[in-house]
Amino acid sequence: MMLSAMYPPLCDIPPSILVDDASLNPFLLLPIDPVDIHDDPSGSASPDALLPSITLSSPDDPSLDVIPPLPDDTAPADACRGQETSRWDAAARSKHSSACRGRSRLTVQEKLDIVCLYYLAPVSPTGKRSMQQQDLSRRYGKSRAAISKVLRPEYARGVMTAGQGLKASRRATVLRSIAEEERGRLLALGRSGEGVA
Repeated sequence: MMLSAMYPPLCDIPPSILVDDASLNPFLLLPIDPVDIHDDPSGSASPDALLPSITLSSPDDPSLDVIPPLPDDTAPADACRGQETSRWDAAARSKHSSACRGRSRLTVQEKLDIVCLYYLAPVSPTGKRSMQQQDLSRRYGKSRAAISKVLRPEYARGVMTAGQGLKASRRATVLRSIAEEERGRLLALGRSGEGVA
């Protein structure tokens, strides 16, 4: 249900109603619980009377010892996130680890080359590039997921800036192509979200 159907626009409400009717919040136009409205219009109530009573615990309070310590920088990522949010189980992590063993990471120059090759490749009328992710995957000996990560517009733009001193062909053209790709993705997301609202 739309809020505009429930509440009239602020400009249509006479100012006297906003002042007289304390059950409306003039900033958010949300009803306020009458319990929260104080009967003392003069504001003569002391500020302490309006604040709830808070009891502070002393530093020696044993209940403070219950708070778990924060993980340090050497803790695994799962210690920070909690186990229920982990995407991979132990078997999948082990399988991935063994598949990556012996393989080196992509260098900045390799990432730069991948971004340049992909974003300088001609695009067909259907939107497909002549250089595809699976071709780059085979060429560099990496998974398509790893190549896909490097080619995400936000990551690719970072690669282009990180590799400023490195050899890159037609840097301005690549950056323009990355921006076009990002605009296309945002438009596609906008179109898919139109039917939802």
